[in-house]
Amino acid sequence: MKTLRTARQTARFIADLMRANSDALGFIPSTHLEHYFLKRGQTIIQSNTRGRPIGYILHGPPTWAQPLKCYQCCIDIDHRRRRHATAAVATLIRRARNAGAPAIELRCASDLEAHDFWLACGFQPIHVSPGGARRGRSIITYRLHLGAAPTLPEAASRARA
Repeated sequence: MKTLRTARQTARFIADLMRANSDALGFIPSTHLEHYFLKRGQTIIQSNTRGRPIGYILHGPPTWAQPLKCYQCCIDIDHRRRRHATAAVATLIRRARNAGAPAIELRCASDLEAHDFWLACGFQPIHVSPGGARRGRSIITYRLHLGAAPTLPEAASRARA
């Protein structure tokens, strides 16, 4: 696969990776990916050294004094445990801090390997809720505290940097 050049190619890549990991991820249609996440800059694409896309993070809009929501994080199975997801999370943390978000929050099923990944990244479980009846698993909400939110002018100057 070549380096992604358009929002449509990127949406197709994300949708294909979602399908390949459907046991762990909810599905988001390509049109929604393109119009909601990609056009708003709420996506982090991880690539290998050759520029081939291998993973992604989908997140909500970074907002001052509000936790940044991470909706999905997925790395192709052949590229896991090589610090690609950790690098993507570091980018997510920078985006959240630059916007003045005091924390990052996400939800993850308790039976996934990703549970250990989020703990290793410093996220703490803050809530457990029942999952859907079909899979019969609980969903854990995690939070990574980033410290006190900066004042609004400080957050604005960071966002411009």
